[in-house]
Order: sequence, then C-alpha cells, then structure tokens
Amino acid sequence: MRCGLRVLATVGALLGAGCFSPVGEPDYWRYQRGRFDGGPDVEVRDGGGEVVVDPRGCPPVACSSFGAVENVEGLEAQLSTLKWTVVARPTSVCLPASSDFSVERTVNLASSDIATPAQCLTPGACAGITFDLSEQAQGVGCLDDFCTTLMLTDARFRMRLILHDQYPDIPRYVPIAEVLPSCLVPCEPEQMRCSAHATCWADPHDFCRFCIAAPQEECACLDKLETEACVVYLTNDLTCTGTCRDDRCVLNAGQPNCPAL
Repeated sequence: MRCGLRVLATVGALLGAGCFSPVGEPDYWRYQRGRFDGGPDVEVRDGGGEVVVDPRGCPPVACSSFGAVENVEGLEAQLSTLKWTVVARPTSVCLPASSDFSVERTVNLASSDIATPAQCLTPGACAGITFDLSEQAQGVGCLDDFCTTLMLTDARFRMRLILHDQYPDIPRYVPIAEVLPSCLVPCEPEQMRCSAHATCWADPHDFCRFCIAAPQEECACLDKLETEACVVYLTNDLTCTGTCRDDRCVLNAGQPNCPAL
C-alpha cells in the first residue's frame, strides 16, 4: 500500500467584490507518485482504484483587498494590522496570507516600516527583518542584495509575517516578511494550491504542515511507502526516527526522550 496523507484542500468561496477563483485553477489536489496533481477529491493509489480523501484542512479565508494607497504612510497603516506567526521545525499550523495590498505610483517600503515582533524586543534575540519576495508578486522588487527594502510600482501583492524560531541557535528568531502574489494569481504548474488560503506551495511537506495543518507524524510519511523510515522533530534540536505505518510515523523504541506517537 502506498503510504500518503489523504489530503483535500478545504474549499471555500472567495468572497468580496471582484474576487474569484482563476479560470482553470484546481481547487482540489490528490497525492500521486510523490507529488500533488490537480484533480477531484480522490487519492489515486498504485495499482489503480480511488479512495475518498479526508475533508480536512485550514478554515477558508476570503480573497479580499485592503484598498489602494498612494504613499508609504497609508501602507504602514495597513501593515500594522498583520500579526507574526512563530514557526519552528515541529510546527504544523494554518498559515494564511493577508488581504491584497494595492499601491498606486511608486513607493519604497523598508523592513523597518514593519512593526517589530514582541519576541525581538530583547536585545540579541532576533536577526533583522528581511523580505522574501515571490517572483509572481506584481510590481514589487528588491532594492538591495539582502532585500531589506522594496520598491513598489503599481503593485498588488499580499504579505505573511513569519518568525522562524531556530532555538538553540543564536539569534533565536529570524523574522521574514514573505511577499506573495495577489489571491487572484494562479499557481505555477509545479506548485500545489491551498484553496483555503489561495496560496501556493512548492514542497508537499510545507503544504501538509501549513495548509492542512496535519500532525507532523502524518506529514513525515506523506511521500513514503509503508514500513519506510521516517523522521519526526519533537523540538528544533530533538530528532526521532520511526517507521511509516498506516500513514503515520511510528517512532522506534529505545530512543532517549522520544515518546511513542
């Protein structure tokens, strides 16, 4: 039996004026031979046959816009409504993107224009905020090699604020402001679409962790066969090995600090 998480991206209507699913963009994904492929809400297994998938996933978020601004002050006011999400190696959590930002004319946005996470108020706890720019974001470019300042020209994009917890490394936190395309932009052919959030994922494990928000012991066996070896992170610096059984990573006995899952 092929071991794979039975996944169905939650379906939700895109609400709000002018919001719609891009033509031809699949709302469902099926797991097939190590990748997600557009198709109905079934899982295709080796040897043929179809299995109804689990209707799990993160709650849908409406496709919407903050409204157009013409200067950095207006953009800063909109950005102040966003929250930082802490993510570590063991994390499985819903990661929706913001509503669309729309910037008319040309505006420069520095990383210092984004509110500092509370975790970074302790001296030495954080690296500086940088942007992670998607090539599909309309009208957005980096002004320096480290992408600490963006130039926005008739731009339309979304943002997701991620605080990477890399304990026990120093600095502990790395804040990244991810710049994503509008919720109306379709995914690239090699990407998986999370229809709940209208976001695109290149890595099936990231899709599993941040769109489905499934337990990591299930995500660890997403692309593995029954009885194949798997790895689970209990903390950033505690790795436990196991074996895939019934679509879950069952930890091997005798490992210090590794409880049965």
